[in-house]
Amino acid sequence: MELSLISKYRSELMGIATVWVMLYHFRTSFGIAPINLLSSVGYGGVDIFLFLSGFGLYCGFRKTKSLGLFYYRRFIRIFPIYLFVIIVVSLLKQDYNVPNILLKSTGICYFIPFIPTAWHDWYIPTVYLFYFLFPLIYNLLNVNVLKWGGVMIGIGFLLTGFLIYMQTGYVILTTSRIPIFILGCIAGYYYAMRKPIKNVTFCCVLSLIVLIIEIFLVGHFGHIYLWRNAIYWLPFFIITPGLCLCLCYIIKMIEKDNILKWIGGLSLEAYLIHIIILKRSKDWMM
Repeated sequence: MELSLISKYRSELMGIATVWVMLYHFRTSFGIAPINLLSSVGYGGVDIFLFLSGFGLYCGFRKTKSLGLFYYRRFIRIFPIYLFVIIVVSLLKQDYNVPNILLKSTGICYFIPFIPTAWHDWYIPTVYLFYFLFPLIYNLLNVNVLKWGGVMIGIGFLLTGFLIYMQTGYVILTTSRIPIFILGCIAGYYYAMRKPIKNVTFCCVLSLIVLIIEIFLVGHFGHIYLWRNAIYWLPFFIITPGLCLCLCYIIKMIEKDNILKWIGGLSLEAYLIHIIILKRSKDWMM
């Protein structure tokens, strides 16, 4: 029942995540304490995106099981709009180097920071990587969802721990999101297999408690400390699933056609366009 709500209200959840990320990026006071507190951790909207992405990918791939169709749909959905945005930002920066623009559109520069054309948009390159690896993830989960799911989540935490130790690079933004993406795939597996999940109330309560703790940490510790120790991101591995369920219950109570569903359907476009407006004179970095 609970996972079916995530499937049913996936667009609304993505709409909420989009608005949440935007509130975080604008970094302004809204004069309302609860909104200010929530907007201070609005980067968590990205974790909602990736959780729902893993959930949707598993369910969708299970129906087609066609690698060609899978990669074609992902390419058509992301690459054209991403290339368009890169062209616009490059023109605003008076960068007319066509090979450089095309290289940026591949996302490779993010993972190879010593390239002079390094492009510090981390989200789309991360999505590229997760989509590329997804067929392998799908097959491993089908072999043994708990064993391989645990292994892949563990790899994400280990890589993040290594980067915390090394104290270098933006790639920690990707490694710290591996666990939540895998968890989304696992949730998709349980939904597709019609397997019930247990301790839903505990999951929701725990997520809200950790969210409150996260808001407290962000308000009381410096940016560098939170960044270097991945405190900005790792707690959302616990927060996101329960938060999505809580939001689903709220959406269900007020269910009707609303703007959140529309925003959710255009979440990628909304995210990229607001990045142009907000950071057109800067290197991309969430």
